[in-house]
Amino acid sequence: MSLRKRVADAKANLQTATTERVSEALLRIQEDMSKLPKTTSTIERDVVMNPYEVRVTVHPQTGIWQHGTFVFALRFSESFPHEGPKVDYRGPNRIFHPNIEGEARRVGDTQQWGVCLGLQLRWEPKYTIGQLILCIEMLFLEPNADDSLPGIAKTAAELMRRDPKRFELIAQAWMAQNYITP
Repeated sequence: MSLRKRVADAKANLQTATTERVSEALLRIQEDMSKLPKTTSTIERDVVMNPYEVRVTVHPQTGIWQHGTFVFALRFSESFPHEGPKVDYRGPNRIFHPNIEGEARRVGDTQQWGVCLGLQLRWEPKYTIGQLILCIEMLFLEPNADDSLPGIAKTAAELMRRDPKRFELIAQAWMAQNYITP
């Protein structure tokens, strides 16, 4: 498909009648979204309201966080893919996890927490949104106690290293209180 055709398609899909050109970032986001791998997560993008954000809802099928619903936002800048997206955890509730938390901040009527992904720290343009989503899903299968965030996440990491059984019990207790529906 020619570049001219891709730009025309992107303009139509993004409903940007007032924009004369579609950025490289939006083209790359659209391309990556069209090539997402099969996943158990729900992936959404509102191209009208915020074409620079992708919402990922993870539904772990096994492990400590099984049956939970965890919402993340991937926020892209005009510099994407040369600069990686920012990843926020949007809840719906806090989680006892070494790589998710940090300092909470309120945006509108929602709270957001940090996410620590190795891929974010060593981002290269060759990485895709699909790879980033897989990394987020892996946080629920293999949390990394050696790469924690501050706050409760740091406590979770220390406990995970020192007493994995207790860590699992606490994480499951948080799940029982906040996430699992009868």
